[in-house]
Amino acid sequence: MTAQANVTAILATLTTALAPRKVYDLGAVPSTRPPQFVEITLTRRFGGVMTLGGHIGTTGYRLTVAAVSSSTVASIRSDLEKVRDALEFQRLTVDGKQTTPIQFETEDEADYGSGWLSQYAAYTYVL
Repeated sequence: MTAQANVTAILATLTTALAPRKVYDLGAVPSTRPPQFVEITLTRRFGGVMTLGGHIGTTGYRLTVAAVSSSTVASIRSDLEKVRDALEFQRLTVDGKQTTPIQFETEDEADYGSGWLSQYAAYTYVL
């Protein structure tokens, strides 16, 4: 299971949930940013059960979602609520396999930097 396959499934889910808002993978935000968007990053995380043969049968992932806006904190909070509704406790299908229910991990407060408001939330799951 590749990280890109996971990202593709997440992007499809969030694009539907946040339409018409744009959702981007890290580094894919256009140089002329839309006034409001969501950006995701995905990393492997510690975990999994070691088998007698030394293989780990599952892989854990951490998804970070950044809601970004040029206007209001309320707009990024609204986007993160839509993300939560679309992901939390849901199981995604990635290359024909289902994830564990997606769990909320942490969230930070809204911040204003470089003329943009942003707020981050992190979720974890295993596949």
